[in-house]
Amino acid sequence: MAYLSLQKKLSESIARAMDNAILHGKDALTGTVLAGQTPIISANANLVDVDYAAAAKGSGVLDAVLKGVDAVEAANDDFTVDAFLARKNIRTKILGVTDTQGRPDLPGLHQPC
Repeated sequence: MAYLSLQKKLSESIARAMDNAILHGKDALTGTVLAGQTPIISANANLVDVDYAAAAKGSGVLDAVLKGVDAVEAANDDFTVDAFLARKNIRTKILGVTDTQGRPDLPGLHQPC
């Protein structure tokens, strides 16, 4: 049992180190910039900053995320956003979006059967 727990932690650590190196160009242990590594995500040209605090209650958060998607896809006609990379606490902000009646407001959720 302990081996399985250790195996999972090692896998997550390796994945986190690879993410830091590839996406941010930093050493996972020290946080220093890696020589010769151009960060993919942290570069300003590849970053869309969504101000969740400024987004209005309700669909404002979802609208802000979708505007970010539009900005990324408008920059390159051959590129389509098919995934998001964000901190864990962003998930709850997006999933917590409600309509004016307090119901979850996610695309396709209230489609008639």
